[in-house]
Amino acid sequence: VDRCVCFFLKALVSCVLLLFLLVGRLRGVEGFSVSDSVVSRRIVQFLSFGLFCFICGFFLFPSVSAHKTAYYLVVVLPFLLLIPWLRWRTPTPSQILVLTFITYMVLAVLWSDEFDLDSLLYFSKCGALILILIWAIDICWSDRYFDQLLLGFLLSGAVVGLYSLFSFGVETGWRFDRVMKPVWHFANQNRMAKVFGVLALVALFLMRQKRFSTHKMVFLLSTVSLLSALLIIVLNRSTGAMLAVVAAIPCFWFMLLPYNVTRKALVVGSLCIFGVMIAGGIVYMLDLHAAFIQQGWSYRDEIWLAVLKDIVANPWFGLGATDDLPVFGNDGRVYSHEHNVFLAVLRLSGAIGLVLMLAVVFRLFWVLSEVRYGSSSLWLLILVFGLIALSSSGEYPIGRPKESWLFFWVPIAFLVAMSGKLELARRAKHDGSTSGVNTTE
Repeated sequence: VDRCVCFFLKALVSCVLLLFLLVGRLRGVEGFSVSDSVVSRRIVQFLSFGLFCFICGFFLFPSVSAHKTAYYLVVVLPFLLLIPWLRWRTPTPSQILVLTFITYMVLAVLWSDEFDLDSLLYFSKCGALILILIWAIDICWSDRYFDQLLLGFLLSGAVVGLYSLFSFGVETGWRFDRVMKPVWHFANQNRMAKVFGVLALVALFLMRQKRFSTHKMVFLLSTVSLLSALLIIVLNRSTGAMLAVVAAIPCFWFMLLPYNVTRKALVVGSLCIFGVMIAGGIVYMLDLHAAFIQQGWSYRDEIWLAVLKDIVANPWFGLGATDDLPVFGNDGRVYSHEHNVFLAVLRLSGAIGLVLMLAVVFRLFWVLSEVRYGSSSLWLLILVFGLIALSSSGEYPIGRPKESWLFFWVPIAFLVAMSGKLELARRAKHDGSTSGVNTTE
């Protein structure tokens, strides 16, 4: 009976999501815009300030719990207060696709063996928090706001970076052969290194932007931030953060290519990724993986092999989303999560969830590949960095605010906002060119 109920839920969710995509693509599902009034403008200003504090707060807040509380107070609360002034509008395909992805990831809790009302409420709340972030950034985004946000993020990162290096030097007697321990509110040195990896990319971006590079103070601040971030990554001995930074930097030049070349390269790259995934599956099914996995993986091999067994047993829909589903490694140890965002999505939401996530990334790259102003290239760069960084330590992406939001959900939110405005401008241009003007009465 349980299997029949579980199968029915999976089939129902799949049909609903497919119908949602088709209807949304053909007719449009309604989204948000804000009606103009004195009160709504003040709330939007406060919401913009709240987003600024939240993103800079990845460095500034003294604890993770304080950062979460600030998100509820300065982002979620203003957005809820803004609801009476929200107007419905037809969203773009990118917005529909992201909404479908988040909805499916939340509904995956329905076929979990540990399903109960509390787990459903938890994942629904987490999904709502992510959607509020996306809608809030869509409401507040502008080129000027983007510049102010980057400068604030750069300044806060530089201050915390210099403080971290000074604390490390005082504690170790300036012996740089020691491993840096997490400082400030960072509880894990790998997470700390990845947050500073984002700071390094922002500093590189500002240094190559003409409108910023001509300002000596901004260039000096970018240089200090870049050097301190790179030094912290090296001192943390975080291989994942180092590889993510090195692999993401070529995207600067990739985004400068003509958009038709960029799109061809994007298609080829996507096919290569799918080819690698299929090859990996074949290697695992033929039991040839032992030749590729040796020492030095920090137990990732034991974790991933155990995760692959769960994936093979439930390939399409996964085990179902749950807040606490440990991984029983092949070495007999128990691990808290999958340590790979792609495997985590596959394990808990199946191939459908992974395809939706990759479709979101592909769609954002595709739409913004022809945009040549810098803001989109930075967030695409951070998203690439995040996907690479989360390949060694990531977990199921639906959750409460934490460090991984900075290089996964925050860039997705900004890219959705920019792609939405670009697609709406195209739609308006197309409607204007195809519709005639009737001047007779």
